[in-house]
Amino acid sequence: MKKQLKLSLVTLMVAMSGCASIVSESSYPVRVTSNVPAQFDVRNEDGESVHNGTTPAQINLEASSGYMDGETYGYRDC
Repeated sequence: MKKQLKLSLVTLMVAMSGCASIVSESSYPVRVTSNVPAQFDVRNEDGESVHNGTTPAQINLEASSGYMDGETYGYRDC
């Protein structure tokens, strides 16, 4: 009985470890700030503008767009 319980727990743990993408949020709020007011433009992987505005601002980024995939972000002067 103990062996079956351990096997059930291990199976449950493995099954639940892959559920994060299913139950996670579909979009995430991101704060864009700077020391002085500045214009910003957030672009997707294809270079298309998806958000723009003036800091400080809060925008929502879609999880499915790849923004949370360990990308490197920076800035450029306009």
